[in-house]
Amino acid sequence: MSKRHGLFIAALLASVSVSAAVSAQAQEAWVVKPAWVSAHENFLASPALRGRGSATSDETVAATYVASMFELYGLTPAPGMTGYLQSAPVIKTTPSGHSTLKVGD
Repeated sequence: MSKRHGLFIAALLASVSVSAAVSAQAQEAWVVKPAWVSAHENFLASPALRGRGSATSDETVAATYVASMFELYGLTPAPGMTGYLQSAPVIKTTPSGHSTLKVGD
């Protein structure tokens, strides 16, 4: 091995070691700040999502938002799933007729 190749390999190993050390240090320093959590909660609970009722476009917005945050934070979908969202059948009933509420005797 030439001196030039040896220096290249030494520099490569040093950069990998530094990169691993910086990555480990970054993970140790990473903390969850209450303001970050509050910002997510404020959006998901805001009137803009109109209650996030099941099988509504508002629910889709909230689910897509959460899925995008999962992806941003590097979470992987559950085994056997291709993404963070899944479908489920929802039956929505609407009472027919006139409803009354009687309180007391």
